[in-house]
Formats: sequence, C-alpha cells, structure tokens
Amino acid sequence: MKRRVKIITFFLAAVLVLPHNSTADYRSWCGDKTDPPDTNNHLWSTSGNWLNDNVPTSADETWIHESSFHCLIDDTVNAECYWLVIGAGTTGPNDSYLDITGGRLDVAIGVPWTGIAIGYLDDGYGEINMSGGVVNVGGHLRIGDGGGVNASGMLNMAGGTINLAEELQIPGKVWTPPGQGTLHLHGGTINCKSLLMDTDGLIDVTGGMLVIDGNEVTVVNGYIANHWVTASEAGSKLRVKYDTIAGKTTVTARDVNIAWGPSPYTGSGENSSNVFLSWSVGDTAASHDIYFGDNFNDVNDGIESTFLGNQPLTTTFIIVGFPGFAVPDGLVPGTTYYWRVDEVEADGTTKHKGDVWSFLVPPKKAYSPIPLNGAKFIDQNVELSWSPGSGAKLHIVYFGDNFDDVNNATGGDTQVGATFNPGQLGIGTQYFWRVDENDLIETHKGDVWSFTTIRPGGGIRAQYYRGVGVGGTPIINTKDAGINFNWGADSPDTALEVDSFSVRWTGELEVEFSEVYTFYANTDDGVRLWVNDELIIDRWVDRRAPTEAKGTVELIGGQRAPFVMEYYESGGDAVAELRWES
Repeated sequence: MKRRVKIITFFLAAVLVLPHNSTADYRSWCGDKTDPPDTNNHLWSTSGNWLNDNVPTSADETWIHESSFHCLIDDTVNAECYWLVIGAGTTGPNDSYLDITGGRLDVAIGVPWTGIAIGYLDDGYGEINMSGGVVNVGGHLRIGDGGGVNASGMLNMAGGTINLAEELQIPGKVWTPPGQGTLHLHGGTINCKSLLMDTDGLIDVTGGMLVIDGNEVTVVNGYIANHWVTASEAGSKLRVKYDTIAGKTTVTARDVNIAWGPSPYTGSGENSSNVFLSWSVGDTAASHDIYFGDNFNDVNDGIESTFLGNQPLTTTFIIVGFPGFAVPDGLVPGTTYYWRVDEVEADGTTKHKGDVWSFLVPPKKAYSPIPLNGAKFIDQNVELSWSPGSGAKLHIVYFGDNFDDVNNATGGDTQVGATFNPGQLGIGTQYFWRVDENDLIETHKGDVWSFTTIRPGGGIRAQYYRGVGVGGTPIINTKDAGINFNWGADSPDTALEVDSFSVRWTGELEVEFSEVYTFYANTDDGVRLWVNDELIIDRWVDRRAPTEAKGTVELIGGQRAPFVMEYYESGGDAVAELRWES
C-alpha cells in the first residue's frame, strides 16, 4: 500500500502543522532525553531529541554526535539544515548514526560551500544507513571527513536518492589528516557533480547507480585500477559508461551476463517525439530480445504486444517514435515508456532477463499542480504552483470560482515563473484554475484544476482547565485552528497557571480512505487520544522533554470519525502537537 503522509484535517476544518523553529543556531542531536527512554522514538522531527528542544531549520548548523541513539528520518519527516555533521570526535570515541527510510532531507540548499560531513575530528565515526527517501544537498558530501586521528565515515545505501549539487568526496579532501571513507552502494541512486577519491576511500557497488556529471569514465576507471571502486558480489562486474545524450557518466555493478548501461539512463526525461535507445551488452550475449511499451508490468512480463523482436549482437540500439518503428506516430507527451533487453546466448535458449528501464516524455501542458486537483481544506493564503510543460517559456494563468469561466477564458497575461498568488481567498469556497503553456511557437491549453478552501467556522472545540485533571468548569471555551502548540515556559492564557493546566480538544475527522491510520502526539507532558471512541494513545505521565507517542486505528472512508485529545502540563515547557498519516 502506498503511504500517504497528510496534514490532518477536521470536519470543523482545522489544519495541523509541524512545529518550525525560527531561531538560526547550532543544533545538537541528543536522542535520549525521554523519561522513561523511548527506544522507538528517534525521529529527527521530535523536538525533545535535540539540545534545548530545537529541531534544526534551514539556517542551522546541525551535529549528530555524542549519542548512541540513531537519528531517524522516515516517511513522516521533512528535515532541513544548513550544515550537517555526523560523528564528531570532539570528546573522544564517538559513534553516531542517521537512518533514512523515507521522507526528505534538504541540506545547504543554494549554499555550495557547505553540505554533509560523515566522520570528523579525532576518533569521530559517523554512519548513514539509507533505504528510501530523498536527500538534496546544495554542496558536497564528504564520507570520512577527517581533521583528526582515526576519523572515519560510512554510507550504506540500499535505496532512495541523493542529489548533490557539488562533489562526492571519499574520503574528505578538505582537512588534514584526511579520514577513512566507505560507500556501500547496494541500491538507490546518487547524483553528483564530480567524484573525488584517494587512498583510504572505498566504493563497493553491488546495486544501485552512481551518476556523475560529464564524461568521467577515465577518472572512474583510474579509481577502479587503484581498487578504490570495487564490485564484491560474486558474478557481478563494474560497469562504467558515458551517456552522450544526458552528458553523464553512470557507474553500476551488474550480473556479467545481463545488458547494462541504458541510454538514456533509466528515469530520465526525453523532450522529443522520437528517441534513439542504446545499451551495452552482457558478456555471454550472442543476440538480444527487445521489449518496449508504456506499461511496466507488460514489459516486465514480456507480453507479446511489447516484444519488438530479436536483434544480432552488434545491433545495440533501437529507434522508437519514427514511421516504420515502434510507436510510428511518435511518442506521446506525458507518457512514461519502459523497455527491456534480454541477452540471448549462442544456443538460442539460454536467456538472461534484463532490468526494466524507463524514460518520461513530459507533457506539453502544465502538470503536477499544488494543491493537488480536488484538494480540500486549503489555506486562504495559498500559493499555487505546477510543473511547466515541455519547452514552456511563458505561462498564462486563469483563476476563478466558476468552472466554465475558467475553462473558457482566453487572452490572459503571461508570466515567467511557475507560481501564482491569487491573493486572500474566501472561506469554504471551491476555486478553479488553469495554466496554459506557451513555447513561443504555440499555446497549449491546460486542464482545469480545483481546490476548496477551509470551511466557515473552522476550528476545533477547545476547553482549557486549571489543574492537570481535565475536570471541573473550563476556564476558557474557544476554538483552536489546530493542535500545534509550543507554549514553552508560558501558559496559553494569563487565566491559567504556567505549570498546572489541562486541555480537552473535541472534533471530527473527515476520512477519505478506508484503511489503517497512524496518529502521532508530540507532548510535554501527558496525553490521551481517542479516535472513533477508541483509546489509541495513553501516555498520561510527566515528560522531561517533548516526546512523541503513536497509535493506530482502522477507519472507513467517506465517514466522519469523532476524536478527543486530552493533555496536561505539570512543569517545565508545555508542548502539544498532533498529526497523522495513512
């Protein structure tokens, strides 16, 4: 089941958001501040896991060190920082870890001279274990950063994508002495501007792909000759190839018998109605069976309609989108195409099934709107954005509250950027919008998208009490826009004591899908949560720092599910936050 991570929406139209610290500073991971310790709560986004309860922002230097607790970024987390150090030996031997299973991490976006350093200073050891998600780095990644005796770092990558605007350094090339760096590339993709290696650096490739800007075949082959880049898995072989179309060098390790080095490399985009596809041959190939289509499963299963035939060994290309070839009328914009090459040995019966490769032909018209088409409970001050159509140079935006008016509109003003601010919107209103794309030759009319703003009377019923018992007569009866509070050392109101108050929030959830939902309550101090009259979180205890608890419940799509969240504060800082996912 595909996981959907959502901001929670209520029947009373509240929107919950994650906390965001606006103070730019030094941030240090602790990960073990919960009382009692919660070994399952290592999320980057949990404020109590950081020194002074400050989750890093895009302006913050961030250090994960001096803690045996792994830091976790999963599907629920969108993390950011200015500079990230994992494993700094400033106080002696130190092993530090960042686990990335999903979600997103943005580091030093737009700042090319910073990035990520793994393993820094004397005895510093850092490690990233990545199996999913996306990491975007505006600068470099240094594995084994150095700067001290026995500094070392490791990246174990089994999935996901790392995008580096600058170089991948193994080990780091900045400090003296250099460290020791190791990359185990078992899966996923790393995109970088360049690859810099030296003694005490190692890349072991057993899966996945390293993509380097430009023609770096000679450089990589030199690293291979020095045994700095290896393929340790039995039966696999390093494959280094320069893709002349994409202008990039790919490094993979594959079974020696299967086809490799697709051009264009898999997942890339092609702004053309026809494409020249090529590959490199497996070691035992005598001919090639070719499959092509617009459905992954059909190509993977090799159904008859996708089989283009058998080609001789020396013919390592196919043409698609031309008359007389596959898709003779031209490739269709907005379509992802899939292809596969099986290597056939000389006996004609021994075949080695190849990987399924793919490329996208972007549409001419605008696509991927934000907010999503049909979205509900959208903020009245929303900014609209979209992915520009292929070749688009100018955009024409039409916006209104009537479908026909927007659909039939003509003669709008052009703009260069792919965002649009409609201004202050009404509450509980459905809006329609359309983006026409102009490529300086013709204008491509866009689809009409829609969204609905937050409903009138939005808010969750909130009752605030003196004392920690959530009882007696409420001191304050109000509506809160959501449950996303960090009162710090203060109270919600002067009528309440700073360290002795409680709250009961009551509302209903609009359930979109029938499936299991997970709720996360991040609080300091106690919390209880009922959903659909079922108690799914019960952590009615004091906390020394904000701590996240979670619970699950099965809900039915198209129905409204009542919820009640109770919270108390008995000392120290006061935090109450709630979010969910499915």
